[in-house]
Amino acid sequence: MSTPEIAHRRALTLGHPAVITPDLDRFRRFYEDVIGLRLTVIDHPLRAPYRRVGSFTDATGSSVVLAAYEIPHHRTELADDLLGRRGRIDHLAFVVHDDAALAAVATRLVDAGASSGATDGTGWQQSLHFVDPDGAHHVVQIRRDVAQHSEHTELVDQATPTPTPSGDSDEQRP
Repeated sequence: MSTPEIAHRRALTLGHPAVITPDLDRFRRFYEDVIGLRLTVIDHPLRAPYRRVGSFTDATGSSVVLAAYEIPHHRTELADDLLGRRGRIDHLAFVVHDDAALAAVATRLVDAGASSGATDGTGWQQSLHFVDPDGAHHVVQIRRDVAQHSEHTELVDQATPTPTPSGDSDEQRP
């Protein structure tokens, strides 16, 4: 892939996932107090099929990372927790950049009764699974240099910068 093609592909980024909750206040308490996101805006639209929508940012407040639409009495229970059978959004993956941050989130999740605190993963990423107050299954991950991948990881595009623990790409490293 040529450099202009790579630059063009990087111009497109994911804006945010949108989820439905029957109780935005409960959702807010969990995602602010336990996960560490910040609710920055609540819209109260007229003539919409939902009551309110909350926009959450990461700790820096730099961009919206999650939108939560409140639809009272919406059933959020899941039939099961098997990957691929959880509905239109299977899970959200939040990223931390070091082991201390992962341990801190794990403690908060365990204290909230949302996780066992156990992690799993491959050589380049480790995942901490949790269930939010609406019953949705998500993960918090730490990503390591993909060069630390296991024999079960296939590095496909070596020209594309890979994630590092700092969140920068390998192309940006000194």
